[in-house]
Amino acid sequence: MSSRRKTNRPDRIRQNVAAGEALGSLARSLGGTPLGLGLAWAQVADARLRQRARPLRLEGKTLVLRVEAESWAAEIRRHEEAILERLAGVLGEGKVRSLELRVIPGPVDGP
Repeated sequence: MSSRRKTNRPDRIRQNVAAGEALGSLARSLGGTPLGLGLAWAQVADARLRQRARPLRLEGKTLVLRVEAESWAAEIRRHEEAILERLAGVLGEGKVRSLELRVIPGPVDGP
């Protein structure tokens, strides 16, 4: 007999959803601060993208992202509309209307 403990999958899903909602609420309250942008980016971008791009600052309604390579900048441009929609869901409608990509070669530090 297996010694693995059975987990209640719906409870785990509810906990993950609650944690995501709490992060979204915190990101909205922190708005354009570096911490708020980092929390929002963590919810919006998948792990691969978080390793290759990170928010630098919010200039007006433009989110400035540091991107490690032009190939990743092109990937972000292809998905810009979806990224902006997800940001609106996390930070609130109209907080971020565009992305500005700064290609700075090398590893990206941060969230």
